[in-house]
Amino acid sequence: MNDSYDNTITICNTFGLEIDCIESCTSIVRNKQVVIDLKLTDKRPPCPDCGNESVKIKGYVAKKINHSILNDKGCVLVYHARRYICPICHTTYYEINPFVFKRMKISSSVILCVMKDLTKPSETFVSIAERYHISPTTVASIFDATVNIPRAKLPRIMSTDENYAFYSQDTHSKYVCVLIDQQTGRPIDILPSRRYDYLDEYYSKIPKYEREPPFPYIRSATILNTNTTTNRIPIHLINLNATLIPK
Repeated sequence: MNDSYDNTITICNTFGLEIDCIESCTSIVRNKQVVIDLKLTDKRPPCPDCGNESVKIKGYVAKKINHSILNDKGCVLVYHARRYICPICHTTYYEINPFVFKRMKISSSVILCVMKDLTKPSETFVSIAERYHISPTTVASIFDATVNIPRAKLPRIMSTDENYAFYSQDTHSKYVCVLIDQQTGRPIDILPSRRYDYLDEYYSKIPKYEREPPFPYIRSATILNTNTTTNRIPIHLINLNATLIPK
């Protein structure tokens, strides 16, 4: 049995594909890394805009996908994605990519393995990254994108703190804002930004029944609760305690 057939069987089993879905599949070892070069069978999907079935192949685009779960070495899929063009409406589009989630360069199988390993208390971002030949930042990004931990209920007394984390392109901030129950020390939520406008929007989305009474956590009491008095202090200096809460 040759390596090409073995690779085809492995890829099909990993991604749940039929063997006739693979047109070609070869592999080589390059710089201590397994490189699998593959192309899918031409299914010729109709144009997504006008429905025309007589579309033409416009070309191929080689997409490199990290797929380091096949062995102890790094593994990269070089997937030659087929691109079509409709001769009627001139729409161009790719064939369906079964190997990755949208806008990702890591195979869906690797992401699922990372998510499974993240459930183990003994694992760290670094240990998982080394296992799948990806960066700890990538593991953290997968965690942030797939895990949604709900906010705890607002406590009677809440304090805020800021901690240096990493630069976030979404919030343009290097700090996270930690909300803490002042009486128990337990975290309520960890927010990706300490920016005033972000916190303002975050607090305003908290249900009214949870904010009353009292709710001295926002810049303007008139927005949330007209019966509550609060001090206007720069957010990074706020340390809410019993003296701020109406008795």
